[in-house]
Amino acid sequence: MTDPNPSAGHVAYTGLGPSVTAGGDVEATVLDGNRAQQRAAVKPFVRAHRVFTIDFDADDLAGFEVKARSVSIGQFLHLMKLATSLDPARTTKDFSDEDMAAVETMFTLFADALVSWNLHAPDPDGGPPIPVPATYEALMAQDPDLMFHLIDGWMTAVGGVAAPLGATSSAGAPSPAVPIPMVAPSPSPPT
Repeated sequence: MTDPNPSAGHVAYTGLGPSVTAGGDVEATVLDGNRAQQRAAVKPFVRAHRVFTIDFDADDLAGFEVKARSVSIGQFLHLMKLATSLDPARTTKDFSDEDMAAVETMFTLFADALVSWNLHAPDPDGGPPIPVPATYEALMAQDPDLMFHLIDGWMTAVGGVAAPLGATSSAGAPSPAVPIPMVAPSPSPPT
């Protein structure tokens, strides 16, 4: 793309496009007036998934701490759709096959995001408690009430809103809503 009026002092990107240096820096050639310039190299930005620490205040979960990663907006919307498809007034005996699949998908997505937890199981021989690994298999061995509290706390932390799973949790702090500016776009320059 070239500037239709390069002498007017506009800056336009040429068809040369950006290039990546051996160090991973991105360089772009710009057209400023009638001369081409090389812009300074720009370091690439790589944003890692956030890791949330979910603390539980409920008496029976006091001291339980879970660390779980955030998810993409696509995965979050999928989770919300799954969560809202479940009617909290129904009991599990009334769940359809689709409901069961939704719950299993939610547990699978949570297991993929689970980083760590301080969950321990009692030692059957009376020894010190045994750490429970933060794995899908270990999740599936827990009771449903605990898992719904976990998923509710995680979704609250990730999206700033509680998942409509019926059970309430005071876990996770909602993120403050970021206002989206709603201003009229500036008029296009004449061509």
